[in-house]
Amino acid sequence: MVNSPTAPDPATGLATMTDSIHLARNYYRWIYRQIAPDLGRRLVDIGGGTGNILPFVLEREAVIVVDPSAECLAAVRRRFPAQANLSTLQGDICDPALIASLAPARADTILCTNVLEHIPDDRLAVRHMADLLKPQRGRLIILVPAHPALYGTLDRAAGHFRRYQPQQLEALLHENGMALDRIRHMNILGALGWWFNGKVVRDPDLNSRSMNQQILWFDRLAIPFLERVERVVRIPFGLSLIAVGRVA
Repeated sequence: MVNSPTAPDPATGLATMTDSIHLARNYYRWIYRQIAPDLGRRLVDIGGGTGNILPFVLEREAVIVVDPSAECLAAVRRRFPAQANLSTLQGDICDPALIASLAPARADTILCTNVLEHIPDDRLAVRHMADLLKPQRGRLIILVPAHPALYGTLDRAAGHFRRYQPQQLEALLHENGMALDRIRHMNILGALGWWFNGKVVRDPDLNSRSMNQQILWFDRLAIPFLERVERVVRIPFGLSLIAVGRVA
């Protein structure tokens, strides 16, 4: 199901993210702490972009970053030039040829953060990820934007086809032979900021000076507080959904 009333802007690669997002270390550390118990030893990062999550997951036997953007993968190699267990692979998760290329990696974990919303056929993407995990009976960790009602100008600028409800994400897993281990919202204050910028101000520029400044201040001041609160309080609302599925 597509939440966008029209096709989103054709943003790809670096155009789908703000310049300052790679500086949001508290945010990515927060994501890592939530998924750390589910990470195996052989990790494939689908749509890994410029590798913002990599500083927290590189202590693996093998890590492969997959992205359709050569520009993003070049940035990964520049950031981590001497990482022997890290490799990059350019390709589209919906392309069967990519699945054949990844099969020998024997991935036991696939990480897919802020990627599914960019893919027109998200069902095919999840099916391919599930197929890769079946031989190892592995786990799929997904982070996506939550709440279709939040869809606004920033989603269009980022190339988002949709935002997700929990039941929608759970159905994607079940349709492809995966069981849901857990699902939860995260980042309630971020949801309010996204709503204000995308629905009230209707900012059309994901990479505006205002957006970059907001991300930096939010990461430094709000994220440490939010992480502590959401660790103990189950919230019914947030900017994102995190789901962990496993091969049934």
